[in-house]
Amino acid sequence: FVSAKQSRIPATADAADGDVFDCARLMELAVRNNATRVLVGEIRSGEAAAFVDGISVGRGAMSTVHGFNAADGLARIGRLMNRHDDVELATALDMLYSNVDLVVHVERSAHGRYVREVIAPSVEGTMLKVTPLWAPGPDRRAVPVGMLPAPLLDRLLEDDPSFDHLGLQQPPRYRPLV
Repeated sequence: FVSAKQSRIPATADAADGDVFDCARLMELAVRNNATRVLVGEIRSGEAAAFVDGISVGRGAMSTVHGFNAADGLARIGRLMNRHDDVELATALDMLYSNVDLVVHVERSAHGRYVREVIAPSVEGTMLKVTPLWAPGPDRRAVPVGMLPAPLLDRLLEDDPSFDHLGLQQPPRYRPLV
C-alpha cells in the first residue's frame, strides 16, 4: 500500500490556513496512517521540523539535504528548524541526534555520484556524538573506518538476527576513479 502525497501552496496570497497543505500536515497524515516508510524530498525550509517530528515516532524515514559533509547536512536541518520553526538550536540538534540513525554524504564528480562518507549520530548522556562508519579514501570514495554504534546494532539485530554487521567492514567493491 503506497500513498503518494505532495505539499502545495495556496493559489492566492489571501487564502485561508486551511488551504495550505504543507509538509507538517503530510506528516500528520503519515503518522495517523501508521506509515512504515516516509520519504521527504529535499529539506530546504519549514519542512525540517515536520520531518524530524515524523521520524521521532520510530518509523522508517529518509530525506535529502544539502551540506558540505554528512555532519554539516545534519546541522543544516537543525539550523532550518531553528530559523523556520523557532526551535532552539540545541533542542533541534538533540532531536536530530536522537532520531537519525545514519547520514550518507553523496558527492558528484565528472564520473557520476558516489558515497563519500557515512556517519551515525547519537546522544550519549548530554553529549552529541558522531561515529564515522565510512570515510573518504584515497580517491575520495568511502571506505569502512568504524563499527556501528551498539544501540543501532542492537536494533538491527533485533529486527533481523541474521543481519551481517561484519559485512559492513569488508573492503569496498568498486572500480577506483581514474
